[in-house]
Amino acid sequence: MLRISRWMWWLVSGIFVIVSLIIFNDAWFWPGKALSASEMAYRKEFFNFFDSVTNLLLTLILIIFLISLLYWLNKLERKKLFTTLIIGCSLLLQLYLAFNFKGSQGIDDFDVRQQAAFLAAGSHQWSTYFYFGPNSGAAIFFALVYQLSRVIGLGYNTVITNLAVMILLDLAVWSGWLILKRHEKTNAQESYLLLCTIFIPLYLTSLFTYTDPLALTFLMFGFSCLDAVFNQKQPVTKVWQKYLLLIGTGVFLALAVYLKTNTAIAVIAVLIFIFFNRKSFKKTFLLLVVFLMAFAITTQATSVFQKNVYHYKVVKNESFPYTYWIAMGLNPKSEGSSVNAWSDIAKYHTYQGRSKHTQKLIKQRLKQMGVSGLLGLYRKKMNSQWSLGTVGTEMRNYGLTAEVPQSYSNFFGNQRAPLQEIQQIVYLAVWLLALIEGIFCFRRARQQIGQIEYLLMLYIIGVFLFHTLMWEVMPRYAFITVIPLIMLAAQGATDINDWLCAHRVKNRGYKLFGLVNLLLLAGVIWGGFNNLHYTKTIVQANEPVISQQFLRQETLQLQPNQQISEKFFLPRAASLIQTSVLPYSQKGLTLKIANRTSQIKIKNYQNGTQPIKQLSTGNYQLILKNESQVPIKINYFKVEPLDILQQPISGSTKRYLSFALMNPVKNAIYPSSSYWLIFLLAIVMGSLNVVYLLKKANLINRI
Repeated sequence: MLRISRWMWWLVSGIFVIVSLIIFNDAWFWPGKALSASEMAYRKEFFNFFDSVTNLLLTLILIIFLISLLYWLNKLERKKLFTTLIIGCSLLLQLYLAFNFKGSQGIDDFDVRQQAAFLAAGSHQWSTYFYFGPNSGAAIFFALVYQLSRVIGLGYNTVITNLAVMILLDLAVWSGWLILKRHEKTNAQESYLLLCTIFIPLYLTSLFTYTDPLALTFLMFGFSCLDAVFNQKQPVTKVWQKYLLLIGTGVFLALAVYLKTNTAIAVIAVLIFIFFNRKSFKKTFLLLVVFLMAFAITTQATSVFQKNVYHYKVVKNESFPYTYWIAMGLNPKSEGSSVNAWSDIAKYHTYQGRSKHTQKLIKQRLKQMGVSGLLGLYRKKMNSQWSLGTVGTEMRNYGLTAEVPQSYSNFFGNQRAPLQEIQQIVYLAVWLLALIEGIFCFRRARQQIGQIEYLLMLYIIGVFLFHTLMWEVMPRYAFITVIPLIMLAAQGATDINDWLCAHRVKNRGYKLFGLVNLLLLAGVIWGGFNNLHYTKTIVQANEPVISQQFLRQETLQLQPNQQISEKFFLPRAASLIQTSVLPYSQKGLTLKIANRTSQIKIKNYQNGTQPIKQLSTGNYQLILKNESQVPIKINYFKVEPLDILQQPISGSTKRYLSFALMNPVKNAIYPSSSYWLIFLLAIVMGSLNVVYLLKKANLINRI
């Protein structure tokens, strides 16, 4: 059994190295290339990365800087200072985002937020969006957050939901930090905290009420408990404590699966990890039984809880078979994404009809593609999901917000390219360091049975293969691997540093490294001028000032000469209006925007984006009047009074019109200040690297 275990972890680390090579190659040469045509049409203006040579140079400088930092952190006082600074910067970033970014995406995110508000208000009627089971756990979690917010007198407060998710993510990061601390790898915790802080999508994702951050948090809780059971450097000595931690692993992973089903991959990874460890057959069997019982009981408890407390149940006739997502993942026209999948399946109104149709699609697509076509699709799916360091935030924007912050364009608007470039560099560095850690683990697989690194690699491999071979792909589906991946990267940086120290690289070697780093710096300066065209390329966009546009709407009937209105506050000037107030084209609707001193009137109004006379900051009223001789249907959506919305339709407390006021903006893809700041940071880091390398070579005095 011992020999089999050694071969198992050797195989896992070998496969992980191959997976890392594939992903690093895609992220380096072809980030976002395989995204389907319709998705690319929507996002193409946001994919403006530097050329691959410049990106590689910036990545190597960042990695050398991390290793140099490990050398500098050789004193306890420095470690404490550095850790305090990193935690302080992380908290400041989180507070800035939580208090300034108050909004919601107009689909999925707002479905969860809308349902959570109704549950918090005591209504247990579930939206049709939840009939087939997605995200019900997230809705219940945010309902509890809203209830807390209401109890303390803040109503349905978005800052509270933002902070709640960020606190959970901080606990997830802390769980990873605990694991690294138990393994006593010098300075790995500091590298890990730094990488978590500069990987901005980790916290940008928490601004949207969705499942991914919640599931990742409970996943990390489970991994931390399991590591405590098997850790050999700081072992738990009492048997009852080990089994209590194992029960905790089962409970936390069950909650992760409840929140996001594809984290079930972690359960399989844990079972394999337990089975292939140096335990007797009897002990292994007992560990597996305890874990599975805890998992099964918690899974059943969550089902009973949401059914009895929140009256949730799956409506089978409205639900989707698993073959729906498999067929989606085998669609060569969309590169395995969800594009146009809904319009196809919506033609079938029963579960049985959907099941038969998707099974037929799977057979047809496999037959049409053949082996070579299927392999080509798999290759595109890998690129679609894993090549972008934005891990899903490239899709995010606000469909509903009472006020867009001034920095919105830098995070989610048409000036997001500099931040995306930085994230791509961090992403490349993380994958390259994780790849190196995989190589180290491959070499020492025979001596390190039971180490958490192999569980983390096994889990990431599982997510990679699951989406590549079976399921649909989207960049955001990689989010649930971010913290395990950063943990591996941090250990990779530490192992490089330890290897350099153990092999006693001589002065001549450090001189050579210093020369190489000078060449990297020269290359970065070249890259600064080579990509300068981005500062002159102009992109256009309509940036919201206020927005409340939601996909799923109901209709009311506006009789001849009848009107409805909604009051709103405009925090900044706006010169465009966009609405979806009509379910289809109808004649005779007049739209007015008025206050005490001015009025804008558009007769025979139709949906879409239209220029209007610029509105200044102030209070206004949006009025829709039927000036035809026949009734007109008007769209609205229903929700509790959230702070990201304007006032409800007059005479109503929960009904809102779907509209947005915007401004057309023209900006360079990379503003000059942001562009040169990236290269300035790289030059500063590279210069510090040179100082470190020359110091190691004893060419300069001790700092």
